Amino acid sequence: MIYLIICIAILFCVSLIILILSSTIIKFNKIIIEDDKIDRNIDIVFVSDFHLGLYTKKKKLKKIINLINKVDGDYLLIGGDIKGFKPLKYYKNDELKEIFDSLKIKKRYFVNGNHEDYNLKVYEDFYVLNDEIVSLSDNVKLVGLDWVRGENLDYKLDRKNYNILLSHYPDRVIEYSKIDLALGAHSHGHQVNLPLCKFHHKEMYSRGLYNLDSNKKLYVNRGLGFSFLKVRFLSTREIVKVELRCSKDGNNKRLEKNY
Repeated sequence: MIYLIICIAILFCVSLIILILSSTIIKFNKIIIEDDKIDRNIDIVFVSDFHLGLYTKKKKLKKIINLINKVDGDYLLIGGDIKGFKPLKYYKNDELKEIFDSLKIKKRYFVNGNHEDYNLKVYEDFYVLNDEIVSLSDNVKLVGLDWVRGENLDYKLDRKNYNILLSHYPDRVIEYSKIDLALGAHSHGHQVNLPLCKFHHKEMYSRGLYNLDSNKKLYVNRGLGFSFLKVRFLSTREIVKVELRCSKDGNNKRLEKNY
């Protein structure tokens, strides 16, 4: 009996440590993609799901912005869900915008998530893509999807280009055949992961890197905030850097990941 009590106590302590670390740590992850369709080197910083308000207040947000500013990039992509629970109860509108104004990367693209509030002035700091295609270089195109399903833009894409899809809902990648890299969010990596039980959203793709086929990859960001509880378990928050590189031999496709 004493051994059972000791085992339960150890399991509880380990679980508590994992809970604390998962809820407080923000990881830096990096993906390097080399492709002959990429015409110049581009560095992208990809974040999502701030959920500003009750669970992400001013002090925490300033820490997050400072961490984002430690990563060099040409573009900042935000995968939706700026708003959390009652943000204007915990932030003054101008104050919130001022914090985001301190972001080092000035070329910023944003797609709507299912939690947004355009009474917040912070959206003025981003170029919001609502079912729109923009160019990051001559050959690298970015497709930004609104969270409300609109026109499918696949027919407007050219396979000769390196096409990136930015969507709050990662599962929408299956609707596009000409995408090389998709960036998704929303699931928080399930936020709380227990054996045989996931507590936050049930998408087909929930976190990390997926090789969907030889030419299509998907990365799902675990986000920077919290939704139903200020708790994470085995799903740390993250800031992701995507390095797009010209292929050295003009033919090879290579991918490296660093977690």
